[in-house]
Amino acid sequence: MTLGADDIANMQAWVDVAYAVHEDCKSHTGGVMSWGWGVVLSMCKKQKLNTKSSTEGEIVGVSDYLSNVIWGKMFLEAQGYKIKENILYQDNQAAMKILKNGKTSSGQKTKHMDARYFFIKDRCVSEGIDIKYCPTEIMIADFFTKPLQGNLFRKFRDVILGYVHIRSLFHDDEKSSIQERVSKKITEDHDGELNDIHQRHDGKKENKDNSEPHNKGVTWSDIVRRGTMF
Repeated sequence: MTLGADDIANMQAWVDVAYAVHEDCKSHTGGVMSWGWGVVLSMCKKQKLNTKSSTEGEIVGVSDYLSNVIWGKMFLEAQGYKIKENILYQDNQAAMKILKNGKTSSGQKTKHMDARYFFIKDRCVSEGIDIKYCPTEIMIADFFTKPLQGNLFRKFRDVILGYVHIRSLFHDDEKSSIQERVSKKITEDHDGELNDIHQRHDGKKENKDNSEPHNKGVTWSDIVRRGTMF
């Protein structure tokens, strides 16, 4: 594992929650902090209470991990470093509104939650923590909440162990993973691709040229039937 910092005054943290994944329907929290190379203070923890929505689960997850962010800031300040930027990334925008605004953004579905989870708003103000949106595709905390596989697993593993810089997540966010998601071409031409597949199965249309451009969209059934990857 390799650890390094581009600027120790700039802190970044990621928190994500897998909702109701345990047998008793409790959620699972994952969180990490990084200064550029590798991650520290990672969390992979089952939540201690049940929640009624993924938004609530995210709030509880941030509450569980926030103490690490606060401790990291206080530790560095005790060593003489002044924190310039302290960012906490989230991929649930409904939870972000509650985290930033506290009870003023709480409705009927979250009002029943214990008030201690709204201490996040006060801490974000007092500790200068800025909550920002992070797309799910580059939410590195997913590594500690879900059984990732294939390219996505390897990408997050390399960042966590410090093989590649943390900024590679943002540079690669538009690259689709072969094993985790379907290409944009398939999404846009979904009906056309399905019709083409049905025609090939019925023997009405056969593509004599098996060679395809590297970036042409294909479906999972094509991959399984041909035994090829795109």
